[in-house]
Amino acid sequence: MAAAIDPGSIPKYVTPLFIMPAMPPSRVLSDRIEYQVAERRIAQQVLPAGMPKTLVNGYGAANSNGTFHAPGWTLENTADKQTRVTWINQLVDSSGNFQSSLLTVDPTIHWANPPGGVDGRDSTPTFTSTPPPYTGPQPMVVHLHGTHDFEESDGLPETWWLPVAKNIPQGFATVGTDYNAFKQEAHDRWGVTWAPGSSTSVYPNDQRATQLMYHDHVLGMTRLDVHTGLVGWYNIRGGDAELPAGTVPGPAPQVGDPEGKRYYEIGMILQDKSFNPDGSLFFPDHSDLTGPYIPDSDIPPYWNSTVQGTTSTVNGNTWPVLEVEPRRYRFRILDMDNFRTYQLKIVRDPIARPGTIAVPTWVIGADGGLLPQAQPLHTSNTPIFMVTTERVDLIVDFTGEAVGNELFLINAGVTGDSSTPLNDVNNVGQIMKFKVVNLQGQDRTLPPDQLPLPARRDLGNPTETHRVSMNVIESQFTPGQQKRFQMGRVDADGTNHLELWSDPISQVVTDGSTALWEVWNEPGVGGGHAFHIHLVEFQITERERLDANGQPTGVKTPLSPWELGEKDTVFVPPQQITRFIAPFDHVSRFIYHCHFVDHEDHEMMRPFRVQ
Repeated sequence: MAAAIDPGSIPKYVTPLFIMPAMPPSRVLSDRIEYQVAERRIAQQVLPAGMPKTLVNGYGAANSNGTFHAPGWTLENTADKQTRVTWINQLVDSSGNFQSSLLTVDPTIHWANPPGGVDGRDSTPTFTSTPPPYTGPQPMVVHLHGTHDFEESDGLPETWWLPVAKNIPQGFATVGTDYNAFKQEAHDRWGVTWAPGSSTSVYPNDQRATQLMYHDHVLGMTRLDVHTGLVGWYNIRGGDAELPAGTVPGPAPQVGDPEGKRYYEIGMILQDKSFNPDGSLFFPDHSDLTGPYIPDSDIPPYWNSTVQGTTSTVNGNTWPVLEVEPRRYRFRILDMDNFRTYQLKIVRDPIARPGTIAVPTWVIGADGGLLPQAQPLHTSNTPIFMVTTERVDLIVDFTGEAVGNELFLINAGVTGDSSTPLNDVNNVGQIMKFKVVNLQGQDRTLPPDQLPLPARRDLGNPTETHRVSMNVIESQFTPGQQKRFQMGRVDADGTNHLELWSDPISQVVTDGSTALWEVWNEPGVGGGHAFHIHLVEFQITERERLDANGQPTGVKTPLSPWELGEKDTVFVPPQQITRFIAPFDHVSRFIYHCHFVDHEDHEMMRPFRVQ
């Protein structure tokens, strides 16, 4: 692998922030909206103009070439009105031949494994010598993160399918283990038909107004696919947990908007990346652990446990700049890094640490919708701590800022210098710039502390308890090295039992119940994790410290301001139990996992069932 571009050689703050347009629907009916969204390979100007373009994988409307982008455009939806999305794998070249992954695929972990055929797909293959990376056709499946749906629409990782290509090798499985069964379920439940090379997901949108996100979720390949751009916003608007029009900054982009329209609600997808001199994505092509490798040890040859980049991108561009007026804005932010966490602040000096919040900043929402009360961050200089797939909904008030002022969104958790490229305040510690321009019209929105925010749902008392654990497994050959990450189940007395993805389901939740979940991050090697569970938005109740033997201490740790509402991803700190409650009401199979995507791709994921 060639050396990555020095991030200091990439010009900063010369590219206007790309504001994701609304994805055009294929059909709008009185009772539902329909989209046809495809994955394609595209060349995109991720680096500043004048530098090479970057090959990425993007989403777009299947019948509109100009809509393809990484990240994908935003799907706009209405609460309690059904949405149907046909997801199409168009990762083929102009001749109709398949395109392989842009990044190195490790065939030795538990993964989709199309070469294994029907009998060997979705497995951990065995080898007599260390194999080369997989270079065959790229599978696809899309999960709508945070949605309240059923199993056939959930984008579970064994529901993948290959593109309709001319040259699929003989004997390859063309669909995952769950695909055909879920295809029948989709027809029986919704009357939809899945065409080859695609699936159709039906989303009832029977949940609070919020900003969800869609992303590729193929077994053992999620880390590669989201890094290449396969992620996008999915907004649910309206319903009884939405704010009245005009009370918060807007508008957001809508289909048919004229060019040059100004927006005051803006979605931002944050990712760190590194680049090769030719503009291509720099991503490890070999393990970061010391060999020997499978089959001569238990260490995968190509998988990496924690991938981080040296540059910051927002909405598909490095270090963009946004012109802002001296008024309030609504910024809805997603952390979609492989592993990097954020401590976000808007400051005047992008280098100084810890940095001082320069403008009034309020959190009004998180993963599952609006908070019951706006939470000021500027009064205590509190950074917004985010892990992969967490979202925050902010009101940032630039009122009173002089025209020409410049402010910066930084990651205050990055504190090093150029000697540590993955932790350099001069590069990846900076994210984007705001430049104040003339006010275009009166700001009639309400101050955040006056917003009529909805009350927190009353979920009642839990009727059952589920205990799971997150574990780092050391290599038997080279102790101290992390060969994989793994979930487990925990007995009432604290006894931890490790579980693999392929083990029988141990967590069965009663349909109609409110369940308490305890997520134990056991003492030992490793740090915190990002826990995500499908189907539900949950309410965090508390965190409790564990002692060195993994037993509860009774010592509780406070929640962050943005954790006081509805969540679907939560940071699980080391040597602590994180507890939450949620209602479970769809009889189906779902999953829970770490959403540090390098971890989930190598065993830190488990199925559960509602029945």
